[in-house]
Amino acid sequence: MIFPGQASFRGSFYEIAQLPNISLPQVAFVGRSNVGKSSMINKLLNRRNLAKTSKAPGKTRSINFYEIGGKYLFVDLPGYGYARLAASDRKAWKELIEYYFRQTRSLKGIIHLIDIRHGLQDSDRELINYIDQLGIKMIRVLTKSDKLNRKQQAAVAENIGRELDIDSRNLVIFSARDNTGVKELSRKIMELLES
Repeated sequence: MIFPGQASFRGSFYEIAQLPNISLPQVAFVGRSNVGKSSMINKLLNRRNLAKTSKAPGKTRSINFYEIGGKYLFVDLPGYGYARLAASDRKAWKELIEYYFRQTRSLKGIIHLIDIRHGLQDSDRELINYIDQLGIKMIRVLTKSDKLNRKQQAAVAENIGRELDIDSRNLVIFSARDNTGVKELSRKIMELLES
């Protein structure tokens, strides 16, 4: 494991007023509901159930903090794009996430998870535009790669790279199930945290 020290759960926060002011360098994991954020965090930290996973989209409604060896934080943000949520819930989540992005001075970057089976969705594009405006560094990760063969993975990465005007080799292809991309993503996150 590349991340130093023991990982521990620091807490779940549902409202802006609850958010702790923690100065440790941190990266935030963000993506559509059910894209695999919790599974990714567990895999990167080599812990089975540190971050709770759920098969039900829209289940995570809080910002969850995980501390690593007293040196870094992984921050799991609520998933977006789940259509069945009430408009008031979507609005509250949006305000919570935007506040976190704008007010967290020690945020080093964002890990943006995209389900490789579905490619970029409109809600992903909205997030990318918003983060670009804030000037926050972003690592883009194509999750659940075990669901496609290598030729299909390459085609999706090529399409997304073309749309975002980036080299598709800068996209991390990842699977928590078969360990694809774990080392590459760990290295990129560590570079962010130490920047």
